[in-house]
Amino acid sequence: MKEFTSGKIAKPFKAIPLLDHWEKVLEMTKPKEWSPHAMFAATRMFASSLDQYRARVFYEKVHYYY
Repeated sequence: MKEFTSGKIAKPFKAIPLLDHWEKVLEMTKPKEWSPHAMFAATRMFASSLDQYRARVFYEKVHYYY
């Protein structure tokens, strides 16, 4: 996600919201190093695929870095 600028997101990344321990897997992707385009794409993806509680956890954990 470090060099992502446009196009489709990798399929393994799309599977992260479906995992039980998605928070730990997400941390392995190093959100601190994501490009702004990757952050936007990830935010859209997680906001649309997570419930209200889990989306809030995503915002608190990932957007903390920005």
